Amino acid sequence: MIEAKISFIDFHEGVNLIEFTNEKQKFYMLSLDENIKIHQKVILSFKSTECLVVKEQLNTSFINEFYVKIEAIFQGKIITILRVKNDFCTFEAQISTKAFKNLNLAIKEHIYVYINPSALFIKEYLC
Repeated sequence: MIEAKISFIDFHEGVNLIEFTNEKQKFYMLSLDENIKIHQKVILSFKSTECLVVKEQLNTSFINEFYVKIEAIFQGKIITILRVKNDFCTFEAQISTKAFKNLNLAIKEHIYVYINPSALFIKEYLC
């Protein structure tokens, strides 16, 4: 999903706050994994249900921020899936159809998607 490199690790009482970077931005993840090392390349991922979708930029504890364009909308009776894209990744965000209607979202619209650091995970180690 997101290719990045581990750039910083802060460890305290068995918990890591890991900073990742790619050419475009930084990402943060909370982890209990002790086998990680600075400069490792990884693929980061998250579940589509872990996305906070908003129209305006927020100042929030969800420090992983993506400014994205809506590429496709799959609207169901209860759940709506937004396929979104930016310069370095494409992913899906799942929200309730009620929230989708309240936000009045449309294809080609730019929005913000936030991911909590505890929701981000390493899908694959590249080296």
